Amino acid sequence: MLSSRSLSLRFLTFLILFCAVSVLSAQATHPSSGAKPQPIDAAKIAFRSEELALKVRTILSQQIPEDTLAHTERTLQQQYMQLKSKAKETRWTLTANSTSLELHESEDQWRALSSSQDKLREELSGWSHAAFASMQVLNSEEDAWKATINAIGKDLGIKPLYDIAERALTDIAAAKKQIQRQIDRIVSLQEDAVSQSILVNQVKSEIADAERSFHTRLLARVASRYGGAIRFTPDRHANS
Repeated sequence: MLSSRSLSLRFLTFLILFCAVSVLSAQATHPSSGAKPQPIDAAKIAFRSEELALKVRTILSQQIPEDTLAHTERTLQQQYMQLKSKAKETRWTLTANSTSLELHESEDQWRALSSSQDKLREELSGWSHAAFASMQVLNSEEDAWKATINAIGKDLGIKPLYDIAERALTDIAAAKKQIQRQIDRIVSLQEDAVSQSILVNQVKSEIADAERSFHTRLLARVASRYGGAIRFTPDRHANS
């Protein structure tokens, strides 16, 4: 059985990881400045635009489907209501001088709920990593095409290439908006999952405290009942 301190440390670790995911989200949207982006070779701009179109289609096709996101949102809302109701029931049991069997049953139930929460967080983390990776790819493409359009802008004699670069930037901007909307929804789902994890860990900690209290009371009753009859008997052979 995990102690309250152990549970707190585990949950603190999860919160740190969740904050790290938020940092990754900010970095995906606003990457740090590195090497200066190089413009695309003018002779390859048309071909690169074709490659970009395919890349954008692939990225958008790999987004989490809308019905999956909506279903997950509804599920999390329902789960949270059920968890709060279950927590209320468990807390009432804990205040009613629960038996050892009842405490063990509650512990098993909330351990199973905690395991379910772990699986949910793992799935949401996978969605986040995929979305952030897509955003980073689009940011990289955007930098390259911005450098290209700046280079082309110095030579008005190749306007068709300038137009291709402008369309590329427009397509990238539209794709980034879609990916950002998905990131926002995933982060919102993660926040909902955190709220559930907080409740689950709180109840698990309360159960652990109740079990310790139960054992303390049990030992006190045993000591009260048999303490007077217990005598220390020296070992007869100790001095032999």
